[in-house]
Amino acid sequence: MGSDRAIGYEPEDWPAGFVGERLESLAAALGERYAGSLSVSLHASDSGRTFQIGAASGARRARGSQARLLARSEQRGTALIHGHVASCIACR
Repeated sequence: MGSDRAIGYEPEDWPAGFVGERLESLAAALGERYAGSLSVSLHASDSGRTFQIGAASGARRARGSQARLLARSEQRGTALIHGHVASCIACR
């Protein structure tokens, strides 16, 4: 998933319902896949929602709009697999 910047379509243009559902799905899938080895809280600044990956205690935190969190996590999937989720998603 990404944006088509050539035509001006950015992650913020994605429908909010799609973005929220996709973040929920992504957090659940990563939490199941990396149970016990991954602990990250994604806090969406625009909606106030938190998407938890793994255990909440000791979790690293990443903040941003739902669309930016989703775009960063999708674009940086390789780093997600290696457990660098918070630093990866939080980078700009």
